[in-house]
Amino acid sequence: MNTAASSGTCGNTEERAVAAVLSHNGEEFSGRHETRFKGAFKTHTMRKRQAVGRGRNAMNDKDYIAIVQCHLVKQRCSGYMCERAFHQRTGGFAHYPSDKTYRTLYMTCGGCCGRALHRKLGNLVRKIKTKEGIEKDKIVVQLSSCITNDSYHGPACPHLDYLKELIGKLGLDVRETTSISQTTEKRRGAGIYKT
Repeated sequence: MNTAASSGTCGNTEERAVAAVLSHNGEEFSGRHETRFKGAFKTHTMRKRQAVGRGRNAMNDKDYIAIVQCHLVKQRCSGYMCERAFHQRTGGFAHYPSDKTYRTLYMTCGGCCGRALHRKLGNLVRKIKTKEGIEKDKIVVQLSSCITNDSYHGPACPHLDYLKELIGKLGLDVRETTSISQTTEKRRGAGIYKT
């Protein structure tokens, strides 16, 4: 897949993001974008099969959760369903023990291509160590469903691999998905949503 995300540069990512949303809503867009996004869906499906710090024991060692939401989606989404999923320990938070108290911080990726996320998380790692003595091994980054999956917000982020690479460079653990909508799951089962 020849995208800006895989090469580590931003390129004209606003155009690709708009094309992805238009595609998801059934509107026409250029074929070169279609090829890129079909590859992104295939790559995302393969990623979903990989184990990423699963299980309650892995989450017992964490104290701080940085929940990252899509910058474009956050312009119209309050984040309520992600927050609700965390407090009810459902969806992507089902592996977090309900009897443990976690501190949470909600932030956006900073916009396409997500490069600002590295600066934001780097700032968090430095500040939290300096001010509170919390090491980065106590922090987990939870990528929200609007980044990791198809939904009514749009398709999965075409820069997901790049985001995970940036998070990895900081030495932080990453988990995928927050809220899982029943409607979205039905559409995924019907083949309307690919990821």
